[in-house]
Amino acid sequence: MLFLCFFYCCYSTPSSPSQPPTETALLALRAATSADPHSSLARNWSADTTNPDVCHWVGVSCGARHRRVTALNISGFSLTGSLRLQLGNLEFLTYFDISRNDFTGHVPPELSRLRRLRKINFGVNSLTGEIPSWLGALPRLERLSLWNNSFSGNIPPTIWKCRGLKRLLCPATIWIAWSHVRLGA
Repeated sequence: MLFLCFFYCCYSTPSSPSQPPTETALLALRAATSADPHSSLARNWSADTTNPDVCHWVGVSCGARHRRVTALNISGFSLTGSLRLQLGNLEFLTYFDISRNDFTGHVPPELSRLRRLRKINFGVNSLTGEIPSWLGALPRLERLSLWNNSFSGNIPPTIWKCRGLKRLLCPATIWIAWSHVRLGA
């Protein structure tokens, strides 16, 4: 009997293994993609492939030492869909580029947890709503591209709290309070 318990504990696998938060975040984005004309994500982003390591998925880069996702660059993949709140689980992300796609809807507030972000490119999508005020709470933000979307309102004053902000690209329809601008200071 003791042998059977040992055998079961050592050699059985759970029926539904839990996915790491990083993989869950990326798979949630893939699931929220309604069009992937080049099958960029469908072909490459899957835990069931022969290479389930997210660090080898197209558009994903990881740090050499700890193998954590540090960059997500899916620029120009011609994707249609929406951003998912699970992306806020990519806590080591420093570079986030979703430009030249057709993402719609609001930018999820959960992205405010990505405190290591240095570069964000939301350009050439169909994102709507006001520009998130939480962008100003990203202490390392250096470059922010918002141009060619359907954002409304003004640049939130919190953006100017980003002391390291060197480049801000925004649509001509967005009003900027230039008295607050200290880019490249």
